[in-house]
Amino acid sequence: MLFVDIEPKSQIIRTQNKRKDYMPRKASGAKKVSIIREIQNNGDIYVYERKTIYDPIKRYNRSIGKTLIGKIPKGQTEMIDTRPKKKSVVVLEDQMAKEAKVSRRHVGMLDIVAHVAEKSGVAKQL
Repeated sequence: MLFVDIEPKSQIIRTQNKRKDYMPRKASGAKKVSIIREIQNNGDIYVYERKTIYDPIKRYNRSIGKTLIGKIPKGQTEMIDTRPKKKSVVVLEDQMAKEAKVSRRHVGMLDIVAHVAEKSGVAKQL
Protein backbone atom coordinates (compact mmCIF):
# COMPACT_ATOMS: atom_id res chain seq x y z
CA MET A 1 0.00 0.00 0.00
CA LEU A 2 1.05 3.54 -0.70
CA PHE A 3 0.65 6.10 2.05
CA VAL A 4 0.71 9.81 1.26
CA ASP A 5 1.27 12.44 3.90
CA ILE A 6 -1.61 14.92 3.54
CA GLU A 7 -1.59 18.37 5.08
CA PRO A 8 -4.51 19.36 7.29
CA LYS A 9 -7.34 21.12 5.45
CA SER A 10 -6.82 24.45 7.27
CA GLN A 11 -3.21 24.68 6.05
CA ILE A 12 -4.25 23.99 2.46
CA ILE A 13 -6.85 26.75 2.58
CA ARG A 14 -4.33 29.23 3.96
CA THR A 15 -1.85 28.43 1.23
CA GLN A 16 -4.53 28.65 -1.50
CA ASN A 17 -5.69 32.08 -0.33
CA LYS A 18 -2.16 33.44 -0.68
CA ARG A 19 -1.81 32.23 -4.26
CA LYS A 20 -2.94 34.66 -6.95
CA ASP A 21 -3.64 32.05 -9.62
CA TYR A 22 -6.82 31.04 -7.75
CA MET A 23 -8.37 34.47 -8.24
CA PRO A 24 -10.93 34.62 -11.06
CA ARG A 25 -10.10 36.61 -14.13
CA LYS A 26 -11.80 39.94 -14.64
CA ALA A 27 -14.47 40.05 -17.33
CA SER A 28 -13.09 41.31 -20.62
CA GLY A 29 -16.42 42.70 -21.83
CA ALA A 30 -15.80 41.23 -25.28
CA LYS A 31 -18.65 39.91 -27.37
CA LYS A 32 -18.52 36.15 -27.86
CA VAL A 33 -19.87 34.45 -30.97
CA SER A 34 -20.89 30.80 -30.90
CA ILE A 35 -22.56 28.42 -33.35
CA ILE A 36 -25.63 26.58 -32.02
CA ARG A 37 -27.41 23.62 -33.62
CA GLU A 38 -31.03 23.02 -32.61
CA ILE A 39 -32.82 19.81 -33.61
CA GLN A 40 -36.42 20.41 -34.71
CA ASN A 41 -39.35 17.98 -34.32
CA ASN A 42 -39.26 17.07 -38.04
CA GLY A 43 -35.57 16.05 -37.80
CA ASP A 44 -34.07 19.15 -39.43
CA ILE A 45 -31.20 20.88 -37.65
CA TYR A 46 -31.27 24.68 -37.57
CA VAL A 47 -27.86 26.36 -37.30
CA TYR A 48 -27.76 29.68 -35.42
CA GLU A 49 -25.04 32.22 -34.70
CA ARG A 50 -25.44 33.48 -31.13
CA LYS A 51 -23.74 36.58 -29.73
CA THR A 52 -23.34 36.96 -25.97
CA ILE A 53 -21.61 39.30 -23.54
CA TYR A 54 -20.84 38.83 -19.86
CA ASP A 55 -22.84 41.03 -17.47
CA PRO A 56 -20.68 41.57 -14.34
CA ILE A 57 -23.55 43.02 -12.31
CA LYS A 58 -25.87 40.03 -12.75
CA ARG A 59 -22.95 37.58 -13.10
CA TYR A 60 -24.13 35.68 -16.17
CA ASN A 61 -23.87 35.85 -19.95
CA ARG A 62 -26.51 38.05 -21.58
CA SER A 63 -27.65 37.25 -25.11
CA ILE A 64 -27.22 40.09 -27.61
CA GLY A 65 -28.80 38.33 -30.56
CA LYS A 66 -29.31 35.13 -32.48
CA THR A 67 -29.27 34.87 -36.29
CA LEU A 68 -30.35 31.90 -38.36
CA ILE A 69 -27.47 30.91 -40.65
CA GLY A 70 -28.98 27.87 -42.33
CA LYS A 71 -30.46 24.45 -41.82
CA ILE A 72 -29.36 20.86 -42.28
CA PRO A 73 -32.27 18.78 -43.65
CA LYS A 74 -32.97 15.36 -42.15
CA GLY A 75 -30.68 12.70 -43.61
CA GLN A 76 -28.16 15.18 -45.06
CA THR A 77 -24.84 16.48 -43.80
CA GLU A 78 -24.46 19.77 -45.67
CA MET A 79 -26.00 23.03 -44.50
CA ILE A 80 -28.42 24.89 -46.80
CA ASP A 81 -28.61 28.68 -46.63
CA THR A 82 -32.04 29.89 -45.61
CA ARG A 83 -31.58 33.60 -46.31
CA PRO A 84 -30.81 34.83 -49.82
CA LYS A 85 -28.11 37.46 -50.15
CA LYS A 86 -29.36 41.02 -50.50
CA LYS A 87 -28.77 42.85 -53.78
CA SER A 88 -26.33 45.71 -53.66
CA VAL A 89 -27.65 49.26 -53.27
CA VAL A 90 -26.25 50.34 -56.66
CA VAL A 91 -28.20 47.62 -58.51
CA LEU A 92 -31.42 48.53 -56.69
CA GLU A 93 -31.00 52.24 -57.48
CA ASP A 94 -30.44 51.46 -61.17
CA GLN A 95 -33.59 49.35 -61.29
CA MET A 96 -35.62 52.08 -59.62
CA ALA A 97 -34.27 54.71 -62.03
CA LYS A 98 -35.34 52.61 -65.03
CA GLU A 99 -38.83 51.92 -63.71
CA ALA A 100 -40.29 55.38 -63.11
CA LYS A 101 -39.49 59.02 -62.58
CA VAL A 102 -41.48 60.45 -59.71
CA SER A 103 -41.56 64.01 -58.51
CA ARG A 104 -43.10 65.46 -55.40
CA ARG A 105 -44.15 68.95 -54.45
CA HIS A 106 -46.18 70.66 -51.75
CA VAL A 107 -49.58 71.96 -52.92
CA GLY A 108 -52.54 73.59 -51.26
CA MET A 109 -56.27 72.95 -51.53
CA LEU A 110 -56.80 75.50 -54.34
CA ASP A 111 -54.10 73.85 -56.44
CA ILE A 112 -55.90 70.50 -56.11
CA VAL A 113 -59.28 71.99 -57.03
CA ALA A 114 -57.75 73.77 -60.07
CA HIS A 115 -56.10 70.52 -61.20
CA VAL A 116 -59.38 68.55 -60.88
CA ALA A 117 -61.29 71.29 -62.75
CA GLU A 118 -58.71 71.28 -65.56
CA LYS A 119 -58.67 67.47 -65.94
CA SER A 120 -62.45 67.11 -65.78
CA GLY A 121 -63.14 69.90 -68.30
CA VAL A 122 -65.07 72.16 -65.93
CA ALA A 123 -62.48 74.94 -66.30
CA LYS A 124 -63.16 75.18 -70.07
CA GLN A 125 -66.87 75.69 -69.51
CA LEU A 126 -66.29 78.64 -67.13
